[in-house]
Formats: sequence, structure tokens, C-alpha cells
Amino acid sequence: MVNDRGYPFKWDVYPGNTAEVKTLINNVDACRGRFGLKNVTLVFDRGIVSDENLDEIDDQGLKYVSALDKDQIVNVGAIDLDALNGVGWDNFKKRLPDWNSYDESLTFKDLGVYEGRRYILGFNPQLRKDERYVRREKIETFEKFLLSKNRELAEAVRSRKFDKTKQSIIHELKRLKIKKYFHDPVLAEIILERTNKQGKVISVQSFQVSIQKKAEQITLAERLDGLCVFVSNHIDRNDESFIFPGQQIICAYRDKTKIEDAFKHIKSFLKIRPFYVYRNAHVRAVYSICVLAYFLNKDLAERRKKNEGIDYINSKNLYEPFRNGDMVTLKDRLSGKMIRKPVELSLNQKEILNKMAIKMPQMKM
Repeated sequence: MVNDRGYPFKWDVYPGNTAEVKTLINNVDACRGRFGLKNVTLVFDRGIVSDENLDEIDDQGLKYVSALDKDQIVNVGAIDLDALNGVGWDNFKKRLPDWNSYDESLTFKDLGVYEGRRYILGFNPQLRKDERYVRREKIETFEKFLLSKNRELAEAVRSRKFDKTKQSIIHELKRLKIKKYFHDPVLAEIILERTNKQGKVISVQSFQVSIQKKAEQITLAERLDGLCVFVSNHIDRNDESFIFPGQQIICAYRDKTKIEDAFKHIKSFLKIRPFYVYRNAHVRAVYSICVLAYFLNKDLAERRKKNEGIDYINSKNLYEPFRNGDMVTLKDRLSGKMIRKPVELSLNQKEILNKMAIKMPQMKM
């Protein structure tokens, strides 16, 4: 868990088979007692959204904010996809005059409560254009691949295996992430006559591949392009309006990137050798070291950003002024006593530390 500034203040390590919704509820219960939190709203990504999980969170008396996967949008009866047909970048303001603007890229409409849940429909006209372009490019790329593959199979000099050939087609669909838009490939066997090195005519088994597009699936995907749906159980009203406005629900969902950013930055700045640990206590210890290191990195970056106006959170330049900093270790051969002392800092280093309100400890020889 991180606060609104992105500082981690609580973390746990769970077994891999623990349901995510359980970890959410357990952490909230702990925070209620430990930190005295009230009016808790859980914000989580699409992977946790299911009827069972949302109902369980609701039963716990907790509020939540999340979003739906594209394939879940069509199941919400409050959404009229037909009303968005033909809406694009050039005409969305004219076609959607009663929608609200969240920012320069997202416009939204609060659909109200449907079957006990509140839905907010978001639309990004530029994203609609981009998603359709990318999908058509991928389909065209696959069709070119299939033509090349069939030419290769027609010119085969050695027999081809059915399963291996079929899997090569499926692999390309998966690589392009468009498998759901195509039926299974159909392989028609062909027999080719080839002359081997000894001058003998032999028969070579090969195939020609055909595959049909799922036109309805592609049409549905195009209708969903540029759309997003936020879901919440913040349904309390104040007279005619919701107490928790739609703008705030979208903002809360987008702010979950602070958690994602923390994981990303931990992986990017922390350079440590692999740890081979198996006991629960050891795993927790290693993870705690990583989070605490990130905490220090985050705090140092925030201090420098405040003074210099530069975001150093994921930059090697964060520590560049202290690259020559070092600690000297002295040992008395007679007594065996050891002391450590930092090398004298440069004027530039002292100035940076003073601006960040960081004091070096006084270490006497």
C-alpha cells in the first residue's frame, strides 16, 4: 500500500495461491485497526473484477472502484453501444453533447446504477482510431504471413507434419494477439512430386492453409474501441446527484498507477544479485529490503525534485553527485578496534545535502 504521494507504508508477502480479493480485505481490516482508517475505498485493476469478488467486497461493507474488461462491457445492459456507432475524433463533441469532459483525451457519461452497481462509460475518440488501425494492421500482417506460408508449403521439398504446420499458424496469431478474431486453421493435404539427388521421383506431403475470420467478433471489437467502463458501489446520493461524483471515480482508478509505478521503479533502480531463499521469513525479509530501498530512493528523488524541479525517480542521475562518495575503514592492529569515517564531502555535495535537509552524521576518529 502507498499513500497519495507514492510512499509505501504497508506491505505483505502472500503464498502464490492466495486469492487477490482476500488480500485486499485482509489488508483493509489491518489498516482499520492499525492506522484507524475510515471510509475505505478499494481501488484495483480489472483482473480482480468478477461478480463474486465485487459481491464479497460489498458484503464486507467496503467501497470499491475498478474497471471492466472489454469482454465484460457487453454484459452491462445500461450501455447502448448502438448510440456510439459512427462516433469518432471528428464528430464526438457533436454526437455526445451531454457527456462530460474528464481531460483532453477522455469524455464520460455517468450511467447511474444498474443491478446494484454504478457504471461510468468513458470514451477516447483518438484511442478508438488507434485501436482500429492497429487491429487492421495486425490482420493484414497475418494475411501476408499466410500467403507467404502457403507459397513455402507449395514449394516444400520435404514432407511437412500436420500438427507442426498448424501450430505455426496458431503461434503467429497468438504473437499478433488476434487469435480470437479467427477460426481454427484448416489444412488441406497436397502431394507434391519432387526429384531427389539420385534422380528418383518421390512424393512429398504438404498442405495449403485456409482460415476464416470471425466477422462478428471483429465488428464487436470495433464497437468497443476507445471505450472503457468504470464500476463502483458508490451509489449514495445527495438530493439529485451522487455524493461521489463520476470525475472522482475516474481519478481514483487512474491514481492506482502509484502502486504500479512503485513496482516498476523497484525493478528498475534496484541492482542486487539473485536471492535464493525459500522460507517465508526469508522471503519477507528480502521483499522488505527491496521496499525500504525503494522508500529511500523515492524520498531522495522527491527532495531533489522539490529543489531542482527535475523528476529523478527512475534516473541514474539521482545519485550522480555522490558517485565519488566513500567510507574509509581504519583498523588498529594492536587492539583490533575498527572505525569507519566518510570521505570529506565536496562543496557541491554539501550544498545538495543542505538543500535536501539531510545531515551527515558526525563520526569521530
